[in-house]
Amino acid sequence: MGSLALLLFLPEPKIYVGDRGNGLYQMDDMEGKNQVLYDGSAGTSFSDLRDAYVDGAGSIFVATRIPALIYKFQDMSGTGQQEYAGTAGTAFGQAYGVFADPAGRIYMVDQGNDLAVSFDDMVGTNQQEYAGTPAFNNPNRIFVGPDGRIYISDGLFGQIRRMDDLSGTGEITYNGSAGTTFTGTFGIFVTTSHIYVVDPSGALIHRFDDMAGANTITYDGSAGTPFAFPRGIWVDSADRIYVTDETNDLIYRFDDMSGTNQIEYDGSAGTPFSNPTAIVVR
Repeated sequence: MGSLALLLFLPEPKIYVGDRGNGLYQMDDMEGKNQVLYDGSAGTSFSDLRDAYVDGAGSIFVATRIPALIYKFQDMSGTGQQEYAGTAGTAFGQAYGVFADPAGRIYMVDQGNDLAVSFDDMVGTNQQEYAGTPAFNNPNRIFVGPDGRIYISDGLFGQIRRMDDLSGTGEITYNGSAGTTFTGTFGIFVTTSHIYVVDPSGALIHRFDDMAGANTITYDGSAGTPFAFPRGIWVDSADRIYVTDETNDLIYRFDDMSGTNQIEYDGSAGTPFSNPTAIVVR
């Protein structure tokens, strides 16, 4: 009975949307219930927000392009806001992607310097940098999978890369060629079973089982409003898929790679979206 009571009182996950034009949104559902918007103004206000992430403890991370900063704060009022510019190593040029692993180590990709970077805390302790082999060309997203491996979306090469650690051990690449070859890559999400990749220029999301592209499936949003320029992707605990589309100014949710039960939302319960680029469900 105690376990049942605990389950009954677990909070429902929130939807967070990183938006280039407006900042970071939080809402309860795909209708915008209790929608709030935060612009970074507890410290340096966001400018050209490119990515957002929320870790298992509820800490919120944001990456902004110019000024090139990684932010960390605790709630949608900016409580405890910290900002880091990479100055324990190579100062960031353009912060595009951000992620935090279960141990609390922070990862980012710096498109201005074509680097992947990790550090232990928001003062840059143990900052490590990796330039890729061959060198990255406009990396834009980074994700640590359930297997502990690091996945990077390398945009202008139109590929994703997987490596065992940030020294590049075991680095391999995949360009979508087992199905529809990527024309570019952006969002990436990895589960125990699948790898999801967003191809903005191709207006597609791809799902496959491994870095050889086994069992590739693609989806274009056509169960509702077709994708125009999708960017961010998230898969929740029920395996529902969420996508942001910068051109359509929409977020999407659907049950599977056929678009079953597709829902779309434009932010209009509050400030409408303006170039939504990232999505997190926690």
